Order: sequence, then structure tokens, then C-alpha cells
Amino acid sequence: MINNFSRILGNSLLKSSNLLPLNRRLFPVDKSPFPESSSVLSLIREKKLSYRFVFSPEVKTNRTAFSLLKTIYASNEIPDFLLVHFPQLDVLTHREGINSIRKRELVTEIDSIIAKTTDLLSKDSHVITFSDHGMVAVTGYIDIIGKIRHLNLTKSDYVVFLDSVMARFWVFKPSAFRKIKVALSQEVNGTIIENQNEDMVNKFGNIMFVCSIGYIIFPNYYDPINPPKTMHGYIPSSFGSPLTGIFLADGLSKKFMKVKSSMTDLMPVLKHFIENR
Repeated sequence: MINNFSRILGNSLLKSSNLLPLNRRLFPVDKSPFPESSSVLSLIREKKLSYRFVFSPEVKTNRTAFSLLKTIYASNEIPDFLLVHFPQLDVLTHREGINSIRKRELVTEIDSIIAKTTDLLSKDSHVITFSDHGMVAVTGYIDIIGKIRHLNLTKSDYVVFLDSVMARFWVFKPSAFRKIKVALSQEVNGTIIENQNEDMVNKFGNIMFVCSIGYIIFPNYYDPINPPKTMHGYIPSSFGSPLTGIFLADGLSKKFMKVKSSMTDLMPVLKHFIENR
């Protein structure tokens, strides 16, 4: 996927937006990002449970997702584990902002769909509603390209990948490393991280710039022309930040959930239901 993505960028977006070229050799495939943990899918397969994941491009709207759910429930092939993604909310919130009218309408729509879905389920079923992140309003932009363009570096000196909230540099010469570090250190709305471990360098470069919450890198490889109004993916500054998202579970016993739930409880909750199926 990274190779295809970088090829598309190299052929189109980079030419029009003056973003720096990618080097596809520097993006290895990480087949096991959490080697110490079992995935939900491996647990499901271990228990020999039936499952189905409903994602884009199979569904492009929330209502399409619900229509597909009704079809599944009306059949005699309801899986033991069903994961459904409602695709519209993330994209629209990026584009229109946290407090837009359309965003509130979508939240209401999803809430209604969840209520109707719960009514379709049998009494021994469980519904878990969660988001993988929250959103914060973008309050400022950081032009990483502008900061390093005047350093008189060549394409053989470094390669950079510009995400929305993180810039990853693979720098090949000590002199170029020093120049880039000095240029990045002048930006107060972010943090510089130097990676020493070989595995970290392969994945994230030998120097990174991470934006403070509320700031984004623009232009970047995902948004070369129109900046989003909200963003996620920041390093949380403290527990309970607006980036933690939502996590609601139906039918959890007080014995199992002894403390207030948070996003980090999602995996053990799913594991609990799967192992006790």
C-alpha cells in the first residue's frame, strides 16, 4: 500500500505542490506491529467463531452500512462476531470542523442506527460502540517544506515523509542532519525526536518532528492543497484529552468493569466476550 501510495504521489501531487520526493525503499512492511499481543482476529479464529468485517469500499455511507446490517440480520447466517465501520463521520469532521451542523446530524444518525441495530439483536448479544480517536480543531499550520527549502540540500542528502502531524526524515549526511535539526528547532509548536535504534530509524527516520496538539503540517502528502479543519493522531499531552474518543459497552457486568472504562479497555473487553462465547 505504501509503495502504491508513494507512486501516486510521485507521479501527480508532488509535481503540483512542490513536496519532496519519496524513496520507497525506506518504507518496510511491518507485519507485526504488536508482536507481544494477540489480535482480535486471531482470537476469533482460535475459538473457531464466524465473523464478518463491514468496511469501505463495501459501504460508503452510514445508511448503506445499516442497510447491509439489516440484510445480515434477516438472513440465517448471522456471524458470531460482526465489526461495522461507519465511514462518513471522520471525513466530514476533517473537512467541516467539530461543530458543523452536518457533523452533528451524522452523530445523531449514527446514534439512531445503533439504537435500531440493538433492537434487531437477540437478548444474549452484546453491542460495543467505539471510535479509534477523537478530534481537535486545527489552530495553526507548520510549513515544514518552507523551513528546509532554503537549506540548499540535495535529494541525496535526505528523504522526508510528511504526515498531517508528523514529519519523518531519513538524513544521510551529518551536515544535512545538523541543518535540518536547527531549522526544525526554531518551530515552537512541535517537538523534535531523534531516533537511535535501528528498527525505529527504519520505520520513522533518524529525526522526527511531531506537532503540538492543534497544529498540523501543511502542505503534507495527504492534504497538499486544502488543509483540514480538525485533526487527530497527536501524542496525548495528558489523560482525558479530547483525543481519547468514545467507548460504550452494553451488558458489561460491574464485576468485570471495576473502573471507569477508557479506550485502552477495548481489547480486554473484546477478549472477554470472545473467550466466553
